[in-house]
Parts: sequence; structure tokens; C-alpha cells
Amino acid sequence: MTVTDTAVPGDQRGAPVARSRGTWLLLVALPPLAGFVLAHAVDYAAAAHVGLASGFFGPGRWIHWDSHHYLALATRHYTLRHCHKRTIPPHSYCGNAGWLPLYPQLIHLFGGLGVPKPWAGKTLAEACAFGTLFLAWLLIGPSWSAPSLLALALAAVFPGQVYLFAVFPVSLAVFLSLAFLLFLARRRYVLAGLAGAAAAWAYPTGFLLAGVAVAYTAIADRGRSFADWLERMLPSAGIAALGLTGLLFAYQIWTHAWNAYFLVQAKYGNGIHDPAATFLASLTRGPHAAYPIQQLNVGYKYLPAKAQTVLVAALVVTLVAASLTRWRTSLTRTDWVVLCYTVLVWLFPLTQSIAVSRYRSDALVMPAVVLVRRLPLVVQILLVLAAAWIAFGMGALFFQAKLR
Repeated sequence: MTVTDTAVPGDQRGAPVARSRGTWLLLVALPPLAGFVLAHAVDYAAAAHVGLASGFFGPGRWIHWDSHHYLALATRHYTLRHCHKRTIPPHSYCGNAGWLPLYPQLIHLFGGLGVPKPWAGKTLAEACAFGTLFLAWLLIGPSWSAPSLLALALAAVFPGQVYLFAVFPVSLAVFLSLAFLLFLARRRYVLAGLAGAAAAWAYPTGFLLAGVAVAYTAIADRGRSFADWLERMLPSAGIAALGLTGLLFAYQIWTHAWNAYFLVQAKYGNGIHDPAATFLASLTRGPHAAYPIQQLNVGYKYLPAKAQTVLVAALVVTLVAASLTRWRTSLTRTDWVVLCYTVLVWLFPLTQSIAVSRYRSDALVMPAVVLVRRLPLVVQILLVLAAAWIAFGMGALFFQAKLR
């Protein structure tokens, strides 16, 4: 197996790299900005389609369901208590401990500057959303080639993208994940570990980055000996794991229960489930449920959510198959780290309850676009068109508050 570095943008080996500073800055900055505009254009069209375009550029349209928890956590302490509602299974736990702290704490910091909380949450989401496109572009390899630009276009309309701009921590989680992947691919192990530790405080899948570091260094970055592998793996995976440990310790201080997050989330049916059964259930039942005993009616209006599930699954399977056909010859360090991430981050939510809003976690698979640049051009075009159609439909559902 040959693992190469991605020192040349877009993996255009042999191409001239000498260019003026202005041309280079234009190449690095303009495409992510264009992707940012494209993403907003799709969402605006969706909002206009359902007659909800007014207020599109303010925070009001982007605050739904869990957004209220994050905004409240920006000024409140964590709580954990027994539930008292009849619709919730007996002996369940309620409180705001079921939502992670990094995003609301950042909102709190903005609020300290005099920014209203809704605007702080929206501004932070927008900044991180642009950051995700910028970091994705760096991982793709800045190039004016069609494969690179199409991969970035797919990032802009990737399934679940409406949540990158909503008052949710999704864009923050994707931004930190991309930073982790970029640092790890460039052998900046400590910085990768710090990004992974922060991600564990931002979103439930953040703890997986420690596993990504272990898998990646074992497969493609192990060095010449076991000691060499440990030297590469421990700073990234170890620091990322310490982030999760620190989070559990913080919960112990805040709520007197280190497992407070898991206690609150348990009523949604979270735990280890059969991923195949969960995948099939997401196609035959409503896109989410308030609790395991309540399911939404299945209907045509939720077709985009089901299409998104199918598209993301098809994309992951295609990328894994395509990567395995050339793993001995042409996969770069960047390809390997993104491949390890893609598989883990896609599979883990499938082991959780059908009650989980999986269409949000699909957005976390967005770094997979780095591998898309190697697919045939016609496949890339079809992926962008399909993803844009789904993004439009999911945006319409989101603005109508039919998605959590």
C-alpha cells in the first residue's frame, strides 16, 4: 500500500504550483464564497416556495425545537430531574443536560458583547458554515478543475445542509471535524487532538474522532514500528478522548451525575441497535419521533427526508467501494483519514434509536465530498443535482417546522 501526501492542490501532481499571491488567494477564497451563496440560494428558494421567505436573513426563521434549548443554556445552569409528563416513559430523566455545552457557551460569549442570543446563535452558525466550506475546499485541494469544483458544490448542498445555517451546533461540529481531519492529514497531531476534544463538547458524534484517529493511524499512518504508531496516535486520539473525559467530569460538577447526558437521552430510545433495522425503519416510518411511543405519520411530504437517507447511504457505499479498488496505489493521506471518518460517522447514528433526528447527523458526513472528486464526472454532476433537490425539499420542511 502506498500512502502519499497531498502537497499539491487538488492532487494535480506534476502541475505547476508557482503562482502569484493574489491568484492563490482568489483560488482559495472565491469558490468557498460561491458555495456559501449557492447554499443560501437553495434555502431561500425553499423558504419562498412555502411562502416563508420574509425574515429569511434574520434568526427567527432558523430557530426550531432544540434551538430553544441551546439559547436557554447560554444563560442557565444545567439541570437533571425526573420527568413528570404522562407522555414520557416512567422513571425517565428530563432537564437540559441532554444537550452539549460548547455551542451555548459560545453564544454566551457573544451575548457578553451585547449581541442578542438569537443573533449570536445565528451568526455563529453562519460563520462555522462558511468555515466548513473553506476547510472542505482545502481538503479537496484548491483547483479550478471540474472535479474539485463539483465536490465543493456538493458540500454546499450536502444532505442536511439547512442545519448548517440554523441555530443548532451542526455547523460547529462539522467545522471542528474538518479541522481535525485537516490537521491529522498534515501530521499536526496535537492540533488534531484539540479539535477532536472540542468536537466532543459540541455534538454527540464528536467522541468518534478519537476512534477515527486510531483507525487512520493504524491503517495509513502507523510508521515503521509500534512505538512509532503510538507516537502518532496518542497525541490525536488521546487528547480527543480527554475531551470526552473532561465533558463527563464537567457533567458531574454541573448535575452531580457524570452520565447526565445519557440519562436524559435514554427516553428517546438511544442505545445500541441493529443498524440495518434502523436504516429500514427510517424509510418505512416517520422521519423522527418525539418519544419511542410516538411516531409521525408517514406521507409524501416527508419524501425528501427518506430520499436523503438513501442518497447518503448510496454515497457512502459508493465511496468505500471506489476507495477499496485503489487502496494499494493511489489513496492519499487525506483520502484515508476522510474514509475512516466517513464510515464511522455514518454508521454510528444508525446504531441509535429511530427517534433520533438522523437527517441532522447526515450533515456530519459532508467531509466525504473530498473523496467524490475521484468519481466519474457524470456521477459527480448527478450527485450535486440530487443533493440540491433534497436540500430544497428539506429546507421547505424545515421552514414549516416539520423537522426537528
